[in-house]
Amino acid sequence: MRVPRFFVASAALVAFFFVGGCASTASSTGNGGGGGESVTISAIACAKTQQVGVASYQCSATPSSGELTWSSSDQTVETIDATSGVAIPNATKTGTVTITATSTKEPAVAVTQQVNVANQIVYHQMRDGGLPPQIWVVNVDTKATTQIQAAGVNADGYDPNYFSDHQRIAFVPNDLPNNASDEIEIVATDGTVDGVPTAPIILTFSNLGNIDMPMPSPDGTSLAFIAQDATSKLQGIYAVTINGGTPQRLYQGRTTGGIGLGQPMWSHDGKHVVYNQASGAYSDIWTMGANGVNPSQITYTVGTSYTGANGVFAEGDQTIFYNLCTTGTTDCEIYSIAVDNTDQNNLGTLVTNAGLGPVVSPNGQFITFNYGGIAIYDIVNQTLVQVLTSGGGMDHPSW
Repeated sequence: MRVPRFFVASAALVAFFFVGGCASTASSTGNGGGGGESVTISAIACAKTQQVGVASYQCSATPSSGELTWSSSDQTVETIDATSGVAIPNATKTGTVTITATSTKEPAVAVTQQVNVANQIVYHQMRDGGLPPQIWVVNVDTKATTQIQAAGVNADGYDPNYFSDHQRIAFVPNDLPNNASDEIEIVATDGTVDGVPTAPIILTFSNLGNIDMPMPSPDGTSLAFIAQDATSKLQGIYAVTINGGTPQRLYQGRTTGGIGLGQPMWSHDGKHVVYNQASGAYSDIWTMGANGVNPSQITYTVGTSYTGANGVFAEGDQTIFYNLCTTGTTDCEIYSIAVDNTDQNNLGTLVTNAGLGPVVSPNGQFITFNYGGIAIYDIVNQTLVQVLTSGGGMDHPSW
């Protein structure tokens, strides 16, 4: 999630986008109470906090005179727990809401927000008969599935990932022989702009092929992905802005030992990337700076174990979830490990017999992964909440 930016504005309404919380400020000065006095309410400052392991936001404001009351314009979208100068918004569903702080001596300060609870998971669905996989989303609440379209037709591709605004999806198109794609596509979640079918943004790279796993950065300006250099044939992790240009190689796989690289995932603050690196029979979780500096090994697998396709930062970026699998089987367990715990002193098994792909939900409470379909797991209560879909061929679930 983004770190809130604080500023003071004279307007009464300030538009801001966020995921599951408050991240905007505004201030207003005027005559209140009919007595001609000037009352100033300081900017509504919203600072990220943690409650019971779930990401939430605390907003505060201080009036120069009088007490504050808080209100939400739509309590079906977001309710407010408040005591005078402090308010904690609780997002419940996607929608637009205005949070208002009012002094008993006037005037009011309001913040308009687009609330995105992120109740959908995107994945790709494999198909029989040599047909390419297609991109689908499943609603966590209703379990209804919807096929993603681009330019009015079904989107063929794989490895889809949401942008943080949940209005766009990045994926690898499946329109070249042997899936040796040199492209990344970005498409609106509903495949339209103002209801009109629109073509996706296509990023093409002349000297890269076999592109996999494009992951948008938290601020939505860049993509990290895996690709193979067309000349050296070496696999690497690259980053590129969504406007295109020359990709920056963040990390190059080793030249020996059958090295393979797995899904690069950004930390929530955008300062680090976690990824999987395989060497011969073993594979482990690594991290590095967002610019490719200081690659560090986090796990050290031994014996018949290996880590799965990706690791992912938990909320707060101090813990990584990952798969630990048994060689020769598809049985995996989901583990957590501290980012500074390089001796693999695991913090505990969360799920057994799980498939690959733990990805943390935007509110930090759940992870999704393959589990005979697509499942969600409650990290806080350590329970398997529900299997969203069943059957084979569904892969790469992502919030």
